[in-house]
Amino acid sequence: MTYSRMNSRTIFTNDLKSYQKEFFNKRGITQTPQYATGRFTPLSSGQIQSLNTIEVVWQSHMRLPVLAKEIYGSPEYWWVICLFNQLPTAAHFLPGMVIAVPQPLDEVLSYYGI
Repeated sequence: MTYSRMNSRTIFTNDLKSYQKEFFNKRGITQTPQYATGRFTPLSSGQIQSLNTIEVVWQSHMRLPVLAKEIYGSPEYWWVICLFNQLPTAAHFLPGMVIAVPQPLDEVLSYYGI
């Protein structure tokens, strides 16, 4: 079962008039739910040491969902790799960079409160 990083986020309706004018009026809608920005506390050194990691040398042709599928069995966990390496998006992974893919997944998710 896949666990979403969105489960712990607050859902709200944006009531800013300028936002509504730009995004809602042009689409003929009056509102849509939004997720608040996620806030994850970096793992402690003890938590990091308790995990196994697979080191991967990032290459320009690589994609995070593909790597997550290979290691975790689901492409939906690409964000775990970003979060663990403290890199916000795939664009921040540079060729030649050694990244760590943490395992076991259930333990990593529990450390992040998911």
